Amino acid sequence: MKLPSIYDTSAALHSSSPALTSCDSSDPGDGPEFIRSCLNKQFAVTITDGRVVVGDFVCTDRDANIILGGTQEYVPGKPESESRQVGLVIVPGKHIKKILIRN
Repeated sequence: MKLPSIYDTSAALHSSSPALTSCDSSDPGDGPEFIRSCLNKQFAVTITDGRVVVGDFVCTDRDANIILGGTQEYVPGKPESESRQVGLVIVPGKHIKKILIRN
């Protein structure tokens, strides 16, 4: 099985697709306001080893580390049924390849 299409890692975060951009801010250049608008949105984060973690965005820091809650981990090449619930995770910023935001 494949990940649901919303988590298709071939799409880019900056895509104009409304399914991938649910954070609202009148000025996308306003970083803090953009981050606030993303709180509790569901993120799909692809990390450097190919895994995808999907969870609710809780917070970030100046080093671009991300904390997700209620997280599910998907491993490429394994069926979706073999995903595992990992709960609260910290994804180090240096290992983030891509972030998709579910609408």
